[in-house]
Amino acid sequence: MRRRGCLCGDPDWPTIPRVDPPPATGTDIVADTLRERSVHDQWEGRYRARSDAHRRRLFDFVASQVGDPAAGPVLDAGCGPAVHAIELARRGFTVLGIDSSPAALELAHENVGDAGYSDKISLQLEDLLQLSVADGS
Repeated sequence: MRRRGCLCGDPDWPTIPRVDPPPATGTDIVADTLRERSVHDQWEGRYRARSDAHRRRLFDFVASQVGDPAAGPVLDAGCGPAVHAIELARRGFTVLGIDSSPAALELAHENVGDAGYSDKISLQLEDLLQLSVADGS
């Protein structure tokens, strides 16, 4: 598409060819956004600002639905900063946290180490649309 003039509206400017980049897919937009550590720091700050008592009650319910912690690891797909994985590890679960963002996993490793659950939580970088975990496992 071609347009006349500049953005300021001056019709005496030469005709400027407009080159549109190829449209980004939703996946591209999300992936680009999640590459930045600041996005994860901001999310974690907002998420942790919520009531710890509320989160404990929520995870008490989740743990009751998941079942016996000895039955095997729990998958936390899209684990982000590993807040959920840590809550499950506190209740005795072994957790596999997977995320597609290296920045999120960097923060997750820090949080897991700080919480003292490195022995209960494994973290992996993977495409969430092509998980290495078998269906039904």
